[in-house]
Amino acid sequence: MRKFSFTDKPAKKLFFSLTMILMCGLIGLIGVLTAFANYYIQKNAHENLTFVISRLSNDLDNCLQDLSKSCENFATNTRIQQFLSDEQRYTGTQTVIDVYTSIASQSNFISGAVLFDRQGYFYRYGGTNFSNAECAGLYASIPGKSGYRLITLNDTSYLCYMQGIYDFDDRSMPLVGYAIVFARLSLIEDLLRQYNIYDTLSLLLTCGEDIVATGGAKNTLPESRSSVYMESCALRTKPYQLIVYIPTGSLFPYNTALVFLILGACTLIALMMSVYINHINSTLTTPIDTVIQEICAISGNAHSRVSPSDVPWLNRMITSINELLSRVEEYSHRAFDTQHRLYEAELNKQKMDLYLLRKQINAHFAYNSLNSIQAIAAEHDEKDIQLIACGLAELMRYSYSPEEYINIFEEMQLIDQYIAIMNIRFQDRFQVEYNFDDRLCEYVILRQMIQPLVENALLHGLENKTQDCCLWIDGSIDESDPEAPFLTITVRDNGIGIPEEKLRDYQKRIAEQPEDYAPSGIAMINIHRRIRLYCGEKYGLTISSWKDEGTSVSFTFPLVRDPGL
Repeated sequence: MRKFSFTDKPAKKLFFSLTMILMCGLIGLIGVLTAFANYYIQKNAHENLTFVISRLSNDLDNCLQDLSKSCENFATNTRIQQFLSDEQRYTGTQTVIDVYTSIASQSNFISGAVLFDRQGYFYRYGGTNFSNAECAGLYASIPGKSGYRLITLNDTSYLCYMQGIYDFDDRSMPLVGYAIVFARLSLIEDLLRQYNIYDTLSLLLTCGEDIVATGGAKNTLPESRSSVYMESCALRTKPYQLIVYIPTGSLFPYNTALVFLILGACTLIALMMSVYINHINSTLTTPIDTVIQEICAISGNAHSRVSPSDVPWLNRMITSINELLSRVEEYSHRAFDTQHRLYEAELNKQKMDLYLLRKQINAHFAYNSLNSIQAIAAEHDEKDIQLIACGLAELMRYSYSPEEYINIFEEMQLIDQYIAIMNIRFQDRFQVEYNFDDRLCEYVILRQMIQPLVENALLHGLENKTQDCCLWIDGSIDESDPEAPFLTITVRDNGIGIPEEKLRDYQKRIAEQPEDYAPSGIAMINIHRRIRLYCGEKYGLTISSWKDEGTSVSFTFPLVRDPGL
């Protein structure tokens, strides 16, 4: 009797026939179960989504209408119209606050309001903490008609309603301003999340193609309608629309059973087919796959190595790979150590450069101040000397402070003391004018950036001028690039100016950033180099001068907010 074997040709035919019959049966069974389940899934999804969207759309309509109604009440209030029409409007501020409080108390949805008059002056009420610049930008973007808008101010998203305010007491009903009432977008999102009855449910409030607010699993529209169950409806508050959807597989109640059924079928097929592939798998595929997996895992651990294999010919390749990995690890350590040493050397060099630059400026200032005391001691009484000594002590304390940065207006107070000392020395010959943007009080600069420029202007530009000696110190913020605004400080005088040849030399040295400094012009060169070291090549110092008309020296510096404010 012949022994049965799967290697025989009849056995192969029988095996493949049984496999095909089993696979067709499984496919048919899974198809019937899937069709039966899809019917109930779609019915269940439609009922649940219809319930959610009907209740939620009604609540959203109430919220949006509450926002528009509050704005209309605010804009049509007679006291608001009188407030914006009155030139002495500050006397009516409390009246407007009372009106806003009365309107806001009737709604849990209002977060704040802003009034604008025709000139763009604004008045903020409620929980709004917008900056002056944000309010100015909001006024510039006001559309020509009433309606809803989605905006982001002070890193917070708001849904607002805008309406014009007209003077109904005047027959022509002129426009006197605008009213904007805000609602935090997070309140709408909280309302959406209250209806999130499934973990995979997504709720979207849209306006045209734009998504206004989201709640639930996803915050984007589905890529394909066939992959989700979705319901939508247009709100009574146009042009908003509510969209609710859930992935098709989320509501399938027989998911676990189907997964086990598919796994059982795949396991049966795999067992039947394993007779044919077992030998190849054990001698070739498995060892190679193991090596590949270990090599892929090495990218996450520099100390890992490929484990030896039971296959002799594969071990030779593994040994070569491990030797290569060892060399790469050794070279990486050497490169890291070299880079670390170079970084420390460069850092130490920069620290030493900054220290030397500061000490040069401090010594220069102390020398001139002591000369002033010595000159005045021969000409004045003890009170003047006492005044200068006190001022000098304060300036010396400031010069040797270890802090690198100082508030701009604190720096200007010390400059004022320095100028007072110089006016005593030169018998009130110098007239000084300040023109500073008030916003600069929020920012800091490096110490001793302005004083050396003032000293140069007084001693080199105005000292040899006998009358009408004027000095201007200006400070402003340049916002031409909204992403990188910076400040500009300018020191100007109407003195004798800088000779043309010397001016070209200064400008050349500033442009080339020399490493060797000559004694003349050292203050300007040092200031320019300090700015470049701390802030980069984008910032620095510029100088202009005109013979017998004066000199202007400016430097730019990034906006660094004072951490103490």
